[in-house]
Parts: sequence; structure tokens; C-alpha cells
Amino acid sequence: MAYLIYTYTDWQAGLISPLRRELAHVGEDLFWIGRRSANLNSASIRGVRSSGGLRHSPDFAANGPLPLLDNPHEFERQHLSDYIYQMTRYSAGYSRSAHSLSYFHEYRDHFHLTARKLKQLLLQKNISAVLFVNIPHTGDDYLLYRIAEDMGLRVTLLYTAPFPQRLFSTPSLEAFGRLNPAQSAHPAPVGDVEEILAQIANGVSSYMGGTKRRAPHSLRERLSALRTLLTLAPSLLLSRHRDQAMGELIRLHRGLGKWSRLRRKIRRGHRARNFLTWLGTLSQDVSALPAKFVYVPLHFQPEMTTAPLGRQYCDQALAIEKLAACLPDDYAIVVKENPKQLEFHREKTFTERLRRIERVTVMHPTVDNMLLMERASVVAAITGTAGWEAIQHGKPALCFAQAWYHACPGLHNFVPGMDVQTVLDTPPAQNTTETFLRRLLAHSHSGIVYEYHLTAADAAFISANQNALPKLLADLLRGDQPTTFA
Repeated sequence: MAYLIYTYTDWQAGLISPLRRELAHVGEDLFWIGRRSANLNSASIRGVRSSGGLRHSPDFAANGPLPLLDNPHEFERQHLSDYIYQMTRYSAGYSRSAHSLSYFHEYRDHFHLTARKLKQLLLQKNISAVLFVNIPHTGDDYLLYRIAEDMGLRVTLLYTAPFPQRLFSTPSLEAFGRLNPAQSAHPAPVGDVEEILAQIANGVSSYMGGTKRRAPHSLRERLSALRTLLTLAPSLLLSRHRDQAMGELIRLHRGLGKWSRLRRKIRRGHRARNFLTWLGTLSQDVSALPAKFVYVPLHFQPEMTTAPLGRQYCDQALAIEKLAACLPDDYAIVVKENPKQLEFHREKTFTERLRRIERVTVMHPTVDNMLLMERASVVAAITGTAGWEAIQHGKPALCFAQAWYHACPGLHNFVPGMDVQTVLDTPPAQNTTETFLRRLLAHSHSGIVYEYHLTAADAAFISANQNALPKLLADLLRGDQPTTFA
């Protein structure tokens, strides 16, 4: 048997050698694609290079015929849009190592060529199963996942759970959030449920950092903001929006930590001006909130919570448009901008779509999230934890796609044309959360596969985690361990 694993970080690359040893005990082989993998790595599959153009490693771009896709038209219909969307992360003007793809037909040609090369790789290495240490979301990994799936190979995708030291696994994106009936249905002993809920809430708070504007601004911050504004949008210096724009730059810098990174993430010229002006026009007046409204906190983009987990609703404006089409006449929609969101994905095309939806108000990132949730009649999210928080507070909740808490009682899945009144009439029951958490934990795995989450772990767990992961990954590759979702 031969397996393939796809990793994302240098720390994850350190798992390859012990995993190979684990598999070698029974004569199984492992191939690896990641940031540092030899001959073929993730950057070479994308063909990313700072000087433009497309360049692949010799092994991946060998001359000669390539196997054809079984149904290229259907494969393109299903996956090309997601692939292009994810590849724009590496487009000129956003990524430091940008590719040279600009036009639709270039993305399409690259999609088909790379898919056929990946198919050749899987056939040549006689791969029987593929494991991704994260949800595929960067273009090349997503295409590898869909090709392996199309070939009928066993696929496993890992996802770091929002509570400590646990992992979720799923055989497909479509299965994400649906608990595996093959797993034990018996609730797991999870300890203090209130403590677990608090840990999830703390994780959400950390991730959504920057929600509240810290004051006052220091002189150093104001000077740095002034220099940044001069670089990005000098026309705003003579505008009445200057101080407002500087305040937004300071707020965003406090989330990112580096002015150089902020300048890199916000493109110059009219795009920067439009973005900073957009933020300045967002409402901070909670006294003017409508009496009845659905609260929609926007996701940060680009990120896997929207692409690919959000599916068609990675277009968040589309989600709001469809929601508006089925709301009762006396209900409005209150949208809140994400505190970490930068200019990419907030071009004028997006903001104009939101402005043109009747009965929609967009709130500033500094408006208190909990206040909006408490006043809302319904909370709606693409896949984010806002739906989970709503359930915790007994608030009717909608999800546009499948979140990790998809199976939690009290959650409603959005269906175009649905009667939102049914959601309003059926709020979640308070006594269901503990039972759901126990079931979910019984279906999860112990371990951490992303080093960021090890910072809060003690030395004993870090050592145990390092020793246990190779066997867990080997069992998932072989299919000996049931996945969390199915």
C-alpha cells in the first residue's frame, strides 16, 4: 500500500519521518507534499513565483502525454469556480509571491493541466489513500483532493476542533458536520461542560480580536498611520475623512501587529481609499437598530470557513441577498463587518452590492458583538461560531453551510425561499448543548496537528501528542479509525 499526505507548516513536516516509520512496520509506503517536501511541494504545484510565469518542479512538469480526466466537463463545472477563488490568494497585488494568471481562460487551462498532472502522480505512485492535515483551501490542495476523490481513493481531511487538544476528521467537505453513525453513539466523559464552553468562547474571542477599539491612540501610532495613509491613499490626507481613516489604520494595525504587513495587505490608490472610506461610513449607532432584525456577522476572507466550507456562500453578499428575499416585511438585516477584514474582498463591487439590498444596515467592526446578538431575533452565519454562540444563548440560529456544530439541536440550515418564521418560532432548547458536546467529543480524536494550538499546552501533552500522532494518522490513512463526520 502507498499513501499520500499533504501538510501545511514546517512543524507538520516533522511528522513525516515518524509516520513513515509507523507505516513501514507493515510494509506500507508514504509520499509527501508540503512546503518543504523534496522534488514536489505545494508552491511548485501552484506554479507560484515572484517574477511571474508558471514554473513546476521537474518531477511534476515532466514532458510527455498526461492521463485525461474521466469527465473533464463535469469536473470543471463542479470545481473550477472554487479553484479560481482559492488561487486568487496568490494573485498579483495581494501575494508577495504572485502567479501570473490574470484571465479566466488562463485559470481554466492551469486547472485542467494541473489536475491531469496530479492524476498522473497518483497513478504513478499507486496511491490508495490521501490525508490532508487541514481542510484543503489554497488551490493546489483543493484540486488534489478533488482529483483523488474523482479517482475513488479514500480521502481524509483533518480540522482542528474549537476545544482544546481535539481533532475532527471527515472523508469529504460535503460530510463535514454530519456525525458518523459508525462511531460510538455513547456520550463521552468530557468533564466540566461549562469549562469547555468557556474555552470555546475564549477561542472565539481571541480569533475575533480587535472588535473593540482601544483608546487612546499614541503619538507614535498616529505618526505611523499618517505615513501609511500617505503611502496608500494620499488623497485622503486633504479629505474630511482623514482622521477617520487614520483611526481605522491604527485599529487594523493592532490586529496585524506590523505596519509593513498592513501596507502589504491594503493595495494602494483608489482601492485603499474606497476601503477606508467604506469603514468610515459604517454605522456605530446602536440606538438606531431596527426593532426586528436578523444579525449576520461577516466572516474574514479569504479563509477556509467560507472557501471551501461555505460552498456557494463563500460569496457572502449572495447569502445576504437570498436571506433578504425570504424575510417577512417587518424584518431587517443587520450586518457587522469583521474586525480583521482588510481591503481584499471588500472592493467597491462587494460594498455596493450590500448597499443596494433593501432593509440592510452594515455596522462598524467596533460595535459590540454580544449586544447585536442579544437584540437580534435570529443570528445567521455561513459556517462561523456566531451560530454556535446564538444556540448557547437560546437564540434562533441559521447556517448557510455545514459548520462543525451542524448536528446540534436548535440549528437551522438555510434553504432559499424558506419561511424564516419557522426559525423564529423554534428557538434552541437550553438542555441540548451538553448532550451534543458529549456526542461530538466521542466522535473526535485526541491530538493537535497545528503548532499554533500547542502554545497553551503543557510539556507533558506536547510530548504525548508528538508520540501519538503518527499512529493516529496511520490509522486514518488505512481506514482503521472511523472519521468524526461521514
